[in-house]
Amino acid sequence: MSFIGNLLIIQNDLRETQGVLSALLALLIFVTINLWLHGLIVGMAAGVLPGIATALLIFVLMRCRLPVPAEH
Repeated sequence: MSFIGNLLIIQNDLRETQGVLSALLALLIFVTINLWLHGLIVGMAAGVLPGIATALLIFVLMRCRLPVPAEH
């Protein structure tokens, strides 16, 4: 009888351990997705912002240079 009791206790422990492991796995997946999304957003900003800044700079320089009257 104690052998069956021990088996039931072990099975119960395994169930709890499995619950903890699945919770840890869910947390790990959540953190990974969050970090990936954060990295994606930061990466997009890092990739897009210099391009926008360069385009604006070129646009401003072109606008400043164009209205200068030609010397006679």
